[in-house]
Amino acid sequence: MKSMKNFLEKHILFPKRFGIQPYIWLFFLAPTVVGLMGYSPWQQALGALLILIFLKAYRDGYGGEHAHLTRSFVLQMVVTLILAVNPWFQTWGIQIFTGFSMGFWEVSDRRFRTFLWIYYSVAVLSYVGSIFEFGFQGLNPSSLVWIFVGTVFILISPIFSKLMSRTYNVTEENKALEARVRQLERERIAYDLHDTLGQTFSTISLEAELASKLIDKKPDAAKAELAKIGDNARESLTLVREIVSGLKEETPVDVLADKEKSLALAAITLTITGDGANFPSPAAAVLKEALTNVVRHSKASLVSVTFDETDEQYQLTISDNGIGLSGAQPSHGMIGMKKRVEESGGVFSVSTERGTSLTVCLPKKENESVSTDRRRAIYD
Repeated sequence: MKSMKNFLEKHILFPKRFGIQPYIWLFFLAPTVVGLMGYSPWQQALGALLILIFLKAYRDGYGGEHAHLTRSFVLQMVVTLILAVNPWFQTWGIQIFTGFSMGFWEVSDRRFRTFLWIYYSVAVLSYVGSIFEFGFQGLNPSSLVWIFVGTVFILISPIFSKLMSRTYNVTEENKALEARVRQLERERIAYDLHDTLGQTFSTISLEAELASKLIDKKPDAAKAELAKIGDNARESLTLVREIVSGLKEETPVDVLADKEKSLALAAITLTITGDGANFPSPAAAVLKEALTNVVRHSKASLVSVTFDETDEQYQLTISDNGIGLSGAQPSHGMIGMKKRVEESGGVFSVSTERGTSLTVCLPKKENESVSTDRRRAIYD
């Protein structure tokens, strides 16, 4: 049963990606089949065999295998000529099926043009041969109209199918691009949630520990810390909304202003060299994550932030005198920082010789593959 299904899919049925369109066109073979009824049985059998050969070649053309395309095309053209000029048959226009399948063949433009010229040449030979074979006696205004309509369809069918194929390919590419944009947006939200909420929860944790120590000895101070926890929780809710909407654009200066309190609570001295006001948002995201890690894991007493700007790039260095990262696996936050920087065309490096030192180099002109506006539009 399975082998029969495989045989049908490989040799008889059209590929599923084309839907029902190839089958619909088969209904237009009805006049050709009916036209064979007026001949003798053996002529009918020969005509049916030629049509079956044509249909097999027509189906193989939709299969899209490069090794079979030329053979498929040649068979269709040969059968077209035989049916058109043979004195036993007078079947014009069967090559329209070839025309409507040609546009979906995955061939180079040069090869397509070669097929197209052969296709048009066969069309001319079919009409000229038929006229010489049967003469002009049977031509009347009605038949001339049908010949004209058939000729128009034969001429435009390969061009029309090519346009359909390109439209289909563009649609598929757009779907793939939108899927990629959505994935990038999910990653952005994941990193932003980690970078912003992570550092806020770290601050809340420190304040909660301090409040628990003060609650018996200094109730008023404990209440003040609890109030700060409430403020931070509300701030976190605002941050979540801003992250989802994609509207939050922090600068390193904003990050430093927010982190001073957390660093002070952890008894870590902060020194700043240079001005980060003009640094891009990836630098701000890295700075926030790095300072959060210093508070959480470094056991440092000193952290320095250095901003250096040249004509070509921005350079940010964050160094602490803590325990370093020796033997530790890269965290989600560290991976996120590196990916942010590299997606912006920059370089991210880590040194752990004395404490931990992160260096970020970002080009002056960011080369973003997808605009923020488009990301928001697709995500929304």
